Amino acid sequence: MRVMRAAVLVHLLHCASQFPEHARFVRALRDAESAQRAVLARLLALLEQTDFGREHGLSRSWTAEDVAARLPVSAWSDWVPRVERQRTEPSRWVMAPRCTRFEPTSGSTSRRKWIPYSEAFLSELDRASSPWLFDLGRSHPGILKGRHYWSLSWLPDELRGASGGRAAAGDDLQLLPWWKRRLLGRVMAVSPDVARLPSVNETLFETLVALSAAADLSLVSVWSPTFALELLRRLGDERQRISVRLDRLGAGRRASLLRSWDGIPSGEFYRSFWPRLSLVSAWDTGSSASWAACLSALLPQAAFQGKGVWATEGVVTIPFCGHYPLAVRSHFYEFRCLETGRIVPSWRLEPDMEVQPILSTGSGLWRYALEDRLRVTGFLESTPCLEFVARLSGTDLVGEKLDAALAQRVLDAVQCELAVPAASAGRENARAGLRSPDGAVGRGRRGDAEAGLLCVALLAP
Repeated sequence: MRVMRAAVLVHLLHCASQFPEHARFVRALRDAESAQRAVLARLLALLEQTDFGREHGLSRSWTAEDVAARLPVSAWSDWVPRVERQRTEPSRWVMAPRCTRFEPTSGSTSRRKWIPYSEAFLSELDRASSPWLFDLGRSHPGILKGRHYWSLSWLPDELRGASGGRAAAGDDLQLLPWWKRRLLGRVMAVSPDVARLPSVNETLFETLVALSAAADLSLVSVWSPTFALELLRRLGDERQRISVRLDRLGAGRRASLLRSWDGIPSGEFYRSFWPRLSLVSAWDTGSSASWAACLSALLPQAAFQGKGVWATEGVVTIPFCGHYPLAVRSHFYEFRCLETGRIVPSWRLEPDMEVQPILSTGSGLWRYALEDRLRVTGFLESTPCLEFVARLSGTDLVGEKLDAALAQRVLDAVQCELAVPAASAGRENARAGLRSPDGAVGRGRRGDAEAGLLCVALLAP
């Protein structure tokens, strides 16, 4: 009881620390154009003295219209020479001041991108995460009563130890200000030290040991639902080995629960193993929808929240008050209409437009086009809300935002292999394959039929 009270106190202190930025975000929602023009003015003042700024004549007097007229839309290939120079000369203002950290993305060595993370860019991420986290605690108070597990995409073995100044691959806390890291570090179920282990397999195993020991686990936040499903699969496969470690840690009751389990994925078992789990957060749109429905069905005691649109290069939308508004105080946003090719600022978006986001950020990337297809779903106050539809091309480091056409081919192959047509798979297949107590897949969200098929295919022993 004393431990739970301490966790609640830490969470409440953290929520209180988010309130000022939450309040600023709420005000910005009411006048998205003014908020975005203020972001652009801040970027111009910060970056006009960088190498890029001097070469292109950036001026703090520029307007959004000036930026659109004078700077071209860019792709990663346009930035590679500058990023390499910034990495080799970290004290020089090549793209942004105080830029000594780089994050990798992309799925192959030839296409890998090292995105600069400057102090200004990290502050922009904090302007997005703070209102989201405050809203999260208010909407799901159960997460304040236990420990959390947060995970970024992990580095593959060949990149460990070569992360261009990163403090800890896979540690979400490293993206927060130092004082927030110290505060939240007290309620993390998994130590960030596991991310520094030599291999992915070792990191996964130690993560599972820590999660198995956490009877008070109240929140799981991952990017990819397939990553969480892989953790659940490995928990069943490694349960005997994990139980031995739990005995050594003095967690004999937790070890007994694992030993008595047959290892078959079951909502009933996960409910008893993590009874306080209040919320699971992961991508749940585009090709991730079916996997998210599967994950939700396996953890029926928890609510589920989609992630919004985040990329290594920047954040576009956040979950907020049941909507996914633009992170209007973070970066400066423009959008290319995929029907007409016309580029408009965020305040010119209209409902149902399908668009490609174009970001200008504190990392020094100007008018950088993400390879994502988004749809405008409506507005929160004056701020557009968007949902992820599909990748325009490719995958990222661990495949979370898989190309939609490829994902559909995989679904078709799974359905053919199982000889169960998607249209008739329904909840009964999911109930039989998952043994979820309530038999529900994703609690009424999209992808019910596919979820049953995919869960059986991915997790069946």
